[in-house]
Amino acid sequence: LKRFSGRSKLSTFVDFPLQELNLERYAADDSRSDSSNFKYNLHGTVNHFGSIYHGHYVAVCKHAKQQKWHKYDDE
Repeated sequence: LKRFSGRSKLSTFVDFPLQELNLERYAADDSRSDSSNFKYNLHGTVNHFGSIYHGHYVAVCKHAKQQKWHKYDDE
């Protein structure tokens, strides 16, 4: 996803499903024989807070067995 324009950070809200995100329409026509290859589930994110020159990163990841989300922040 494009998050910067020049030296400015974009603040565009991005909304998508956490389960079964289908990206088939973005695939090349000759690779669409199995549509299940284009479905994705979200397992983690990384968020940046600050400017293009400095800032702080925070990750959020889903535990595979517990199915709980955990925040990883070294603040």
